[in-house]
Amino acid sequence: MTNNTQGMRQGNMMMVGAHEFIGMNEAMSAESAKIELLSAFSQQATDPNLRTLFQQQAQQNWQHYQEGLQLMRSTLSQSGMSVPTGHNWQAPGTDVVMRNAQGINTANMQPKIGLRQPNYPMPNVNAQNLSDRTLSAVILNLHKFHAVAWLQYALECTRTDLRNYLMEGTLMSDRMAYDLFMHMNQKGDYQVPKLDDQVMNTMVLAYSGGQNQQVPMM
Repeated sequence: MTNNTQGMRQGNMMMVGAHEFIGMNEAMSAESAKIELLSAFSQQATDPNLRTLFQQQAQQNWQHYQEGLQLMRSTLSQSGMSVPTGHNWQAPGTDVVMRNAQGINTANMQPKIGLRQPNYPMPNVNAQNLSDRTLSAVILNLHKFHAVAWLQYALECTRTDLRNYLMEGTLMSDRMAYDLFMHMNQKGDYQVPKLDDQVMNTMVLAYSGGQNQQVPMM
């Protein structure tokens, strides 16, 4: 093959930067681990709503994982490579849970602001099983970390399809983190301290020259 012909072939292909594909690899690896963790935690949780929430999130992450896998295969195909197909998988029991349970609906809920006699037990250094509070905290922080990491991967992408996929992962992690926060907040496991109204008013006035001002007309 001549250099000109090879150059024409490459020009017709959708090229991908090394850092982009490495970022996708990191994101897919992390999502795969989170799917297994959500599935395992759903079997350990004692609260039915939490169990359902874990199952639903495992299923949503699995669907997103499949989309990412297909996107990576498509990227290779467009680069002139042939790739093998994989096997379908579904979190154990997820289909039953999705059909028979509604789970938590945060759309119609408001977070509870302010401390309500918080009681956070000391960590059990000899724990044999994880409490629902610990299960929730682990997954909540995982969602937060994934949201930040996926956003960073997305911002480094030159290809819009990879960029959009990773941004979807960021938004999905954000939504899941909020749903889990709301579950913990309603149970008192994640309480939000509230500043005194006078303190907040003082902070606001500090940005407006010490007095309340109206928005100027443009």
